[in-house]
Amino acid sequence: MLKTRTLTLMLGMLLLCGGTAFGELCTIDQVPAATLLIPYFEVSLEPDGMTTLFSINNATPDAVVAHVTVWTDWSVPALDFDVYLTGFDVQVINVRDFFNPPEICFLPVTGSEVSNQGDFSNPNTDFPSCNNTDVPGNGPVYQNPAISPEFQAHLIAWMTGEMSPATGDCAGSGQGNGNLTGYITVDAVQDCNLLFPSSATYWGGGIASLDNVLWGEYFYADASTNSAQAFPAVHIEADASLTTGLDATFYGRYSGGLDGREPLPTTFAVRYASGGAFDGTDVMIWREGSAAAAAVACGSTPSWYPLDFSNQTGNQSSDGAVIAFDEEENPVIVITGPSGFPFEGISVPNETQRLRVGEDISTGAFDFGWLYMNLQNSAAISPSPGQAWVTQRWNNSGRFSGGWNAMALDSGCSPTVINP
Repeated sequence: MLKTRTLTLMLGMLLLCGGTAFGELCTIDQVPAATLLIPYFEVSLEPDGMTTLFSINNATPDAVVAHVTVWTDWSVPALDFDVYLTGFDVQVINVRDFFNPPEICFLPVTGSEVSNQGDFSNPNTDFPSCNNTDVPGNGPVYQNPAISPEFQAHLIAWMTGEMSPATGDCAGSGQGNGNLTGYITVDAVQDCNLLFPSSATYWGGGIASLDNVLWGEYFYADASTNSAQAFPAVHIEADASLTTGLDATFYGRYSGGLDGREPLPTTFAVRYASGGAFDGTDVMIWREGSAAAAAVACGSTPSWYPLDFSNQTGNQSSDGAVIAFDEEENPVIVITGPSGFPFEGISVPNETQRLRVGEDISTGAFDFGWLYMNLQNSAAISPSPGQAWVTQRWNNSGRFSGGWNAMALDSGCSPTVINP
């Protein structure tokens, strides 16, 4: 009885507060946020291959709308849709559902007319434009949204680095493994819409919200290797104090700082294991690049490609670097300098990618150690040195696997520019 009363009291206090817990701005912590970043997804077209799943959760009793954008690995927005969440709701999405055979290729159904209202959900919040019924003057805009075979073929081409049969251009590198790759953002918005975050009217037209109400996670599942790894989404808080008109915000390259989102760090530390019982370590790296990301003629690349390790000022002492250390503090300089050309064969050219330590990132004779990664680049929009996010996963012959975020060594508001 005591436990029941205690639980009832805690729920009552939560509902009376009606708000969310907030972390420290400019520190990426696990608190409800205005934007979630899934920094890298990978999907195999084979049903028993790798896929990526993610969840979007509402931390409040009031209904909210989450706007999902799927980006290529060159940061070209390719697909967007809305998810209507009732109070304390959750929506789990398998990215493979976007690329399934046309008869089962779909987006999540959204709208207050089709979403369950739980006992603790506030029934007085509604977004009429999100209903899955005919909206006077608009028609069935969000009625059971499905992806047409033609648009699906376009998406698959863009996400694998091939020419789109619809637009005749290319929008990503493909990364050479035949899988679909990119990243995903989820924003709290004030109404359903079909705008990309790269659109100026997304920020200036009353669409995006500063409400820190979303939380979530994502995980990779690969039946072919009998492995899975789970990560918290990158929770990016918003605050009116960050709406400064400067570009040093998460979406600053598109919004001019009007998004009010805290920026991500630049420099990270990540452990690696490439010997003994371990098959190796994969490092997933998201990097902020140019605001000019757009599809290009196939056979060519964007003007900013590949992303380098230079700063914007030409000061070589503050260039980026990736340095491998063993477990006795012995370093191997993997890459550094203003040219961005590799000394040891490493390249981190895309805005998101997966690299294998020991293959894509040389560690010399070291099988165990850690990587220092200063990922700034000259394509980033000043005053940002180039935001980034790094995660890692380890695997052992399908017997066990694990994954976690790298350690951030600086703050997006105070980026590190001096290397060891």
